[in-house]
Amino acid sequence: MGQPVSIRNIRNTFEVAIGSAISLYESMEPFVRRDFDSITTNPVHPSQARRIVALAFLAVVASWEEFIEGTFVRYLCGAQSMARRRPLLKFGPASTLKDAYGIVSGRSNFDPLRHYLSWSVEDTLNRASLFFVAGRPFREAMTSRKRAFEDASIIRNRVAHSSQKARAAFRVVALRLRSSKLPRAFSVGDLLLECVPPACECDYAGETLFEAYLYALRCAADEIGGLPSFDRIPRDP
Repeated sequence: MGQPVSIRNIRNTFEVAIGSAISLYESMEPFVRRDFDSITTNPVHPSQARRIVALAFLAVVASWEEFIEGTFVRYLCGAQSMARRRPLLKFGPASTLKDAYGIVSGRSNFDPLRHYLSWSVEDTLNRASLFFVAGRPFREAMTSRKRAFEDASIIRNRVAHSSQKARAAFRVVALRLRSSKLPRAFSVGDLLLECVPPACECDYAGETLFEAYLYALRCAADEIGGLPSFDRIPRDP
């Protein structure tokens, strides 16, 4: 019989992604100011520094979706949280990760290396309600931050894509968060370096939207990875 599945590596991988993004953000912060001295003397142009901040954000949101997927399928296999608890399943646990992916996707031949599942907030909440009692631990962690996570996904998409759809969706989010006209050539990096507005609707920690979004993602990951109201699993003697 194989080793039981664990979410530890999934959680650690996401934590590494958070740390990497914060480190990159902090290394670019001295170069993001748009003034004459910065443009003429700094080794990194402000626009490029802001682009790097946006790319760091893209990497974190992508890692967050990988964390949600990896945690979800492992909980379906009966994995326990980092706090040695597990969510209540509506059906019996899957015997393997392959079976768990087949159940979630509805495709017996689903291969996560070749196929793609959407883990948007709505998709995740719908799946959680289907497979876990009360949708926990995903429902509580994500519902309270639903708008913020939806915005983060739209912002990420704008970094990854230059399509008219991605630009239009980003503009809607940026206008709502700023409540004012957008300057010409307003970028994702520009938005992420804005001070946190009330319209952000997410956990607040730090001065910028970049910091606030990362804090919200980390808080949600902590809740999903070890919610106190899971059924307690006795420790091995």
